[in-house]
Amino acid sequence: MATAQPTIPPSSEVGSLGVMHLKRYWAKAMAKRCGTLQQGDLPEEWNTDKTLLSVLGLGLEQTTRYLYVEAPSFTEFEVWILEVNSGGLNTAQIELFNKFISSENTGFATREEPPVLTEADLTFWQENGYVIVRNAISAEDCRKTLEAVCSFLEVDINDPSTWYHAHPAKQGIMVQLFQHEMLEKNRRSTRLRRAF
Repeated sequence: MATAQPTIPPSSEVGSLGVMHLKRYWAKAMAKRCGTLQQGDLPEEWNTDKTLLSVLGLGLEQTTRYLYVEAPSFTEFEVWILEVNSGGLNTAQIELFNKFISSENTGFATREEPPVLTEADLTFWQENGYVIVRNAISAEDCRKTLEAVCSFLEVDINDPSTWYHAHPAKQGIMVQLFQHEMLEKNRRSTRLRRAF
């Protein structure tokens, strides 16, 4: 007996937050959770899904964990998104994302600017799988970001004995810290976005 295919709403369907693709993203997660949609289904939407989470200031692991553990209704998911973001979302980013989804825009970059990465950088990327974007943020913003992470993890940067303590937000080398004003400012770095 064949398994019934789940009903996945179109990306144009929105909820109370007015964010396109959000209801579709939630529905896909709920269908994957109950096994009616496979993990590899709709691979062409992966970049759209990641962009959606970025626009909403959400981490992938953070959001996936919430959806899979809590199995919220769509309304509860929207409430959670607001709670995680202290009640506010970047409406300009949402408007731009919605235009992208509705094909009113060809992408997020709208003007030609000189490249950030040199030919040597791109060659290094191809050979090694990573690249260093120098001066992606200011030295001051880097210092403030370091302070924010150290404060969050209760680390004293000058005391190596505090660097490796267990913390519930640590997952290997990753730190599950997504919503912070410095991290948001860094995400909006023009130089970093141009490199991407």
